[in-house]
Amino acid sequence: MTQSNNTLSDADNVPEPFEGDLIGRDELAKRLEGYIRRSKIGATIAIDAEWGAGKTWFVSNWQEDLINKGYEVICLNAFMHDYVEDPLMLIGGEISSKLPQEYRVKFRQNLINVGKVVLPHLPWLMMNVMLTAIGAGFLGQTLKDTFDSVKNAISEDSKEQIESLGEKANEQYNEALEKKFEELEQEKATVNSFKKHLEEAVSKLDKPLVFIIDELDRCKPEFAVRLLERIKHFFDTPNVVFVLAVNKAQLQESIDHYYGFKTSNSYLDKFITTTVKLKPIKTPDTYKNTILKLAGDHGLTDLFSRHLDDYATLCQVFKPNLRQLIRIMNKISLNYDNGFRPDPILFLFLYLIGLETNKINTFDEKDFINQLNKLSEETFKKEYEIWLKQSFGDYQDHPKANITTYLYEVKYRSAMKQIYLIINGSEEAKNYKYLFSRHLTTTDFPKSDNLIEDWHDYINLI
Repeated sequence: MTQSNNTLSDADNVPEPFEGDLIGRDELAKRLEGYIRRSKIGATIAIDAEWGAGKTWFVSNWQEDLINKGYEVICLNAFMHDYVEDPLMLIGGEISSKLPQEYRVKFRQNLINVGKVVLPHLPWLMMNVMLTAIGAGFLGQTLKDTFDSVKNAISEDSKEQIESLGEKANEQYNEALEKKFEELEQEKATVNSFKKHLEEAVSKLDKPLVFIIDELDRCKPEFAVRLLERIKHFFDTPNVVFVLAVNKAQLQESIDHYYGFKTSNSYLDKFITTTVKLKPIKTPDTYKNTILKLAGDHGLTDLFSRHLDDYATLCQVFKPNLRQLIRIMNKISLNYDNGFRPDPILFLFLYLIGLETNKINTFDEKDFINQLNKLSEETFKKEYEIWLKQSFGDYQDHPKANITTYLYEVKYRSAMKQIYLIINGSEEAKNYKYLFSRHLTTTDFPKSDNLIEDWHDYINLI
């Protein structure tokens, strides 16, 4: 696989597995690979994470890593296929391509036989609701023929024919039921034969077959449930491991809404053997490394190195996921001007991270800084209390014994302090405000006295 450049964005093509990994995803891959290698039974593993946390990036890199280690791996984007009525043949067809050559023909024939048993027939539309409860297909066609005869008889106004046809309908109905029950044993034998042959075929593989399914949480609920059911009932066998890259909470919510489930028990856990949560970016060092990597992708490393501690602190406050950070850096790169200095870029980052995480959404300067202070206080409350006790002890009525002092003289650095003073209208920062906005002026772009509005208009080219 090739890729033009190595970024932290979700990637289907991976030049080198986990190259540029900054948050320990390779360690998780090693643990998962050890788990499936040791496992003597089949499994369905959920890689659970919120939107934008890097699920696709992880499974794409892990897929390549497993292939390099000799595994047979399938990676399916479920969302691209949720128009399919039933995923049975889709899953089976993908697995068939990875089986030893001598087993493929028979497996495909068995898959076709199971498909004839499982896939929905086309019942007669007028009787669809009634027949659903007792089995559509053969019975539906039998009753259709009988009902047509009854309608014709009525049109001829023949009572004797109606009574005769009623008896005939009862006879055919009973015969159809008997035939259906006889077919059940044959259908069960067909399914068992399919699973037995699959188990035999995959046992010949040196390592477990890994089937990765991505984007399941974006699928229609009925398709997602049907896919999980097909995995459970037909492909749950030793030496086959399914990996679902999914936001479990989102998928569960859509399933509950669609089917009207109200139970507190997770329906998904009926199908999932093990759930592994992708840890989010948390530590300041991890944020620093990630920001520097993203800045380097845009040729802005020097610019972001200047206030790296402030960037990391803001990330701790707003807690952006990986995709949100990527979007922020893309916007900064798009709006970058060669004349920009590090301080205005820091403010641009602050403004964009508030909008991207939807935690600050105001164009009023004072409201903006007040919301920032509130979020910062919530994030660093415990650290502030420790600092207050260590710094002032019994003298906590000291003028500097407050959260603002802690935030802008301890947690944030000089540039963030200047931003705070600018927005609060400090006399000493009036000239400094010009530095933050002078690059925003274009021929037709008037500056206001509101720094937030100026940057908003500049970013959105208003």
